Amino acid sequence: MEVDNVDGVEDKGSLYLSELKKGSCQEVIDMCTREELDRADRDPVTMKFLLAAHLMKEELDEARFLWQRLPASLRRHPELEELWGIARGVIQGDPATSTSPLPPYCSPW
Repeated sequence: MEVDNVDGVEDKGSLYLSELKKGSCQEVIDMCTREELDRADRDPVTMKFLLAAHLMKEELDEARFLWQRLPASLRRHPELEELWGIARGVIQGDPATSTSPLPPYCSPW
């Protein structure tokens, strides 16, 4: 499925969420990665779903590398900060944050 046909940011979020509901984390990662590579400006919706999909697949190194390459402006985005807090807790073995559920927009169930 191509993201090119989706105009609005919210439409992209709906598309990504729909794929997650189908259990297609890898499809979301592929779509978001293409979007990231094709555009000079990264939008928070795409990066949020890319980070969430990496977490859902337990790809902690990929999540960490994504966080490191995000511009500072996106790192201050509240939803991305929340997701990174969960990822950081899992990476560091902090039971308080690593057992936190993913935010509702990340859960396909």
